Amino acid sequence: APLFRVVRLDAAPRPAGHERGWFDQLEQRGWRLAARLFYSVEFTQPAHAWVIATPNDEAFESVWPNGRVRIGGKSRAASEIVFGDGFSGAHNPVAVFAAAGGPLRHNPARGELSVLDIAPLYAYLARAGIPDDLPGRLPTEWIEPRALTANPPRQIAAASLARLPAPVAPAISDSELLERLRAMGYVE
Repeated sequence: APLFRVVRLDAAPRPAGHERGWFDQLEQRGWRLAARLFYSVEFTQPAHAWVIATPNDEAFESVWPNGRVRIGGKSRAASEIVFGDGFSGAHNPVAVFAAAGGPLRHNPARGELSVLDIAPLYAYLARAGIPDDLPGRLPTEWIEPRALTANPPRQIAAASLARLPAPVAPAISDSELLERLRAMGYVE
């Protein structure tokens, strides 16, 4: 069984004669609505397509921890693909990040990437300087060596970048703010 259910959401119009059927169009709208309502995802940026991958819990449970999974035609231990790090709390620290094309190195094996490394990677891929105050690092092992030679990463002083204006807090009294927090379940 697949470890993930993968849904591809169309961004560009499909070619004539290859349009999705009405049921598929309805499903696409449902996924977009769920992403917007539950995860605040907006599909406004230009893209070829968006991919949503949701874990198939039954498949994961059936192979964890000593089972084997088949990826790219090769059998691998489930513990090489999925790992647990003892994190407790309401947030899941494990995610899937898939990237391909351009200067990114083709590597079908699972690699680890800190969430802190994504901003430097995006800055590099956009051919922008990497601000020196970012806590992450540029994962050069994810980039083709030819691309690194042709476009060496460069750091820039974060102080030289334009800043957003300081946020202006709404004029809310402490008692009103406390009541809002209580209504959201943050305060008893």
